[in-house]
Amino acid sequence: MTVNRRISTSPTISPPPLDIVIKIVNEYGDAPRRAAHEEAHDYPDPASLGGAVYGAFQTASTADLVAVANQAHAIFAAPTADRVASELDALIAATGLSPRVVADGVMIREAWTAPHASLLASVTLALLLHFREIPDARRIGVCAGDDCVDVYADASPTRRRRYCSITCQNRARARSYRAARRA
Repeated sequence: MTVNRRISTSPTISPPPLDIVIKIVNEYGDAPRRAAHEEAHDYPDPASLGGAVYGAFQTASTADLVAVANQAHAIFAAPTADRVASELDALIAATGLSPRVVADGVMIREAWTAPHASLLASVTLALLLHFREIPDARRIGVCAGDDCVDVYADASPTRRRRYCSITCQNRARARSYRAARRA
């Protein structure tokens, strides 16, 4: 039996850590910037995202970062697991991500490729790998704080995170406390 072999010449995609994805969404996304009244402020330098600057980040323009942040925000904001899956599936299709098996010395491993290495492909792969490790769609979300739509990934043991930061959580608690005192 002859197998038709087609070797992919597409570039291998390296995903950033999920915390970098979250920083991109929160710092460059239109909705988080609008909610924080930061539309008039300059965007941060991509080097300030922390960690190593990955291949796709080195050449990303601010417009690229904004577009990717907006597309990724839709996954975090999706109201149901079906919608998360649909949004992620659409990004996988749009980027052309596909798995390959490669030899790494004597080890065999999975690698992901896309027709064009891009920031969107890297971020999409980071989200896909996150869900492979933690498939519960309720473990990502948008901050429940008033006037905040920053995103988060819940790694807490209780699986009950609702806020992007302790700052938003404390603001909500203070508002609740004041409202109870007035009542």
